[in-house]
Amino acid sequence: MPSNKSDALFPPPWVEGSLANLVGGALNVIPLDLLKAPLRVDVTPWDSGSPPTPGRPETLMLMWDGVQVGALKQWTAPIAADDYFVEIPVQDLKNDATPDLTYRVKAYNGAEQDSAPLTITLDLTGPSLGADRGALLFDDEVMRDGITEDYLNRHDPVIALLPDYQTFVPGDYIRWFWDTQLYENNLVAEKVLEQGDLPVTVEIPGDVILDRGDGARFAHYLLCDYAGNPSTPVEPKVVQLQVDAAPVPRDLSWPEVSHAVGEEQQVVLDLNSRMTYMRVKVPTGAALPGETIEVFWGEPGRVGSYQTSAEASGFPHEYEIPLDRIAPHSGKVLTVYFEVTETTGGNVHTSLSRLVLCLPLNQGLPRPDVHPSSNDTVYLSQVPADGLTITLAAWKYIHADHRVTLVVGGVDTQGQPSTQEVLKEHALTPAEVQNGLGFDDTVKATKPFLMSLKRDKLSVRVFVSFDQGETWPEEANFPLLDLGLRD
Repeated sequence: MPSNKSDALFPPPWVEGSLANLVGGALNVIPLDLLKAPLRVDVTPWDSGSPPTPGRPETLMLMWDGVQVGALKQWTAPIAADDYFVEIPVQDLKNDATPDLTYRVKAYNGAEQDSAPLTITLDLTGPSLGADRGALLFDDEVMRDGITEDYLNRHDPVIALLPDYQTFVPGDYIRWFWDTQLYENNLVAEKVLEQGDLPVTVEIPGDVILDRGDGARFAHYLLCDYAGNPSTPVEPKVVQLQVDAAPVPRDLSWPEVSHAVGEEQQVVLDLNSRMTYMRVKVPTGAALPGETIEVFWGEPGRVGSYQTSAEASGFPHEYEIPLDRIAPHSGKVLTVYFEVTETTGGNVHTSLSRLVLCLPLNQGLPRPDVHPSSNDTVYLSQVPADGLTITLAAWKYIHADHRVTLVVGGVDTQGQPSTQEVLKEHALTPAEVQNGLGFDDTVKATKPFLMSLKRDKLSVRVFVSFDQGETWPEEANFPLLDLGLRD
């Protein structure tokens, strides 16, 4: 160390246990626990080039904003590794302050050198709570009506605001409570406040409110600053609220489907049975008065689906399904369920789904017919030049969603199978839905095709897709028509 005062600086001192610096917060905050005893300030060991002796001591002085604080330390023998520190007396730690701490070392040869400064923060004053003793601020609806099921469905979590308090500093620490008894201190959550968190809000999740039940509930919090000082007052005013948020019991079990057989979630519906109506019945306790029930027959938007909220006349809790919405589900599993929409808030509750196995529709369907014919025989001499007319009566559940492929066949003069597709994936017209196919004399097997066949047998096969052509039967699913073919 040089013999005169050096312009070079030692590293700054430090206080073990000081709090981390936060963005926008105070520097090197000293927690309250460290202020209950003399505050130890550590310094970086130095190398003076020679150990101190009684005649040539070395000294360490700590300064608080340039003024000595704590006792001057002096060594006349080699300095122990753990002795490079000075303590600030407790009486100097009694007030809020942000001093710069530096230290000065005087070596055995009289040379002196100072350190860079360390700014510390002594904070002994807690936050001063805002209006109404810091009582949490809930919105007007909560204060007027309490927390209802409808409110909680619209506001989860429930948010409360702390009145602005003096003085907000990043690092302030808040814990908030939702109690069934006054000052029960049933914790909801806690957090350290950061820059930008003003105004301060707290959240009370819906599941916490529901778990702690209905009735009078007490909301409050505890606030302390980064150093650990509690707020003034320590216990803010408690806000009492009424909670009536327990969900109303609803029967959202699967609906019943008329004519279906079975008691479990999956039932069986025989599409070949005689049905003059189809209704879906929802449980009596599904909805509250004034709420809307909507029944869903099939997946919305898919072929054969249907939605209704109109209760069937004379049948409470039952909803009519048009019969022409049945056939598209032939051979499939149909999903049927309902939704309840609350009157206020519009919250929707969905029931369990009933799974309906729809047996294939293959009975009670009309057989095609041809004109002219006689005694199940077609005489080519009687067939007009424009061809053989084919008709097919309307069938049960008929709908414009149905598609028809109609094939006439026989064998050619070489004995090989020969067919003509009279209709190919034909979409029914409204008139055909009403009257059936071919009665307008438009569905014909051509006479040249018929003339090309061996005078033997003539077949007419009808394939119908009930779901806009999404699925087709492998074999003709309408009754077969076989005729004789003669000149």
